Amino acid sequence: MAKSYHLLSVDDLGHSGILGVLDRAEELRLQPPQDMPFLGKVLGLLIFQPSTRTRVGFHAAMVRLGGAAIEVTETKLQQGMGRAESLADTVRSISSYCDGLVLRHSLLDEFRAAIAVSDIPVINGGSGWEQHPTQALIDLYAIRRHFARLEGLRIGIVGDLEGSRAARSLIQALGYFTPRELRLMSPEGRGFPLALLGGFGGTIIEVLQELTVEGLDVLYMAGLPEGLGEARLEETVRERFRLTRRRAERLPPEALVLNPLPRIDEIEPEVDELSIAGYFQQSKEGLFVRCSVLERVLGTSY
Repeated sequence: MAKSYHLLSVDDLGHSGILGVLDRAEELRLQPPQDMPFLGKVLGLLIFQPSTRTRVGFHAAMVRLGGAAIEVTETKLQQGMGRAESLADTVRSISSYCDGLVLRHSLLDEFRAAIAVSDIPVINGGSGWEQHPTQALIDLYAIRRHFARLEGLRIGIVGDLEGSRAARSLIQALGYFTPRELRLMSPEGRGFPLALLGGFGGTIIEVLQELTVEGLDVLYMAGLPEGLGEARLEETVRERFRLTRRRAERLPPEALVLNPLPRIDEIEPEVDELSIAGYFQQSKEGLFVRCSVLERVLGTSY
């Protein structure tokens, strides 16, 4: 059987595909679907890593389109079932019951092995530390909604840029839209691999080990891992990259602050009161992006 279309990376969409998803999301925001195009379709949510927005967001999006969703969070559902089966075997079985899957897993090799045995479309809901394409699409949608464009913006991305798949996917997506400036801010040893920035010709790239917000259009707070033992960052380091209200007020008044959520301590709650705080609106409107992605991947649009 021929393999179906998957969305595993923003590169599966490219420039025109990304814009197509964003355009359709805007249409859905202005006019929600009335004809229940997914009536009778089932989406499998295979969420093997803690998730709130991805899991609930895709479930809600599927229901809004008239379909149904089933959720699986473990390969062993009850204690009495004995040893858990492999993720690949779980995907092979559950894909027989569904029209598409959203898969989220912390281990990249396990994720790839599962994709290889699926004959129905798979949407990457977060793979290892590498990819989270639907979050990047939600980020781009929020940016374009605010500025009415994606090109030529001054964008700062802050946090664990080595290990944040949300930050990695956003940077990858921005390569299609030529920012005026890309300011990468992370603690020592947690920076974005510069070898992956080859597609940013014409962009001023600045790498910093502190939070510097002046002059930015978009500040993306990717966050820092809490960590344990030697992996735990000192509080002095976390504080250096924390967005306080005082620091946020140094941004231009028309700027936009985004965050993939959940927020840990990277943005102080007092920032929520400012007009530049766009992360909860970003999360709310992510529903339309997920609806658009489902239409594209499950084949009822584009």
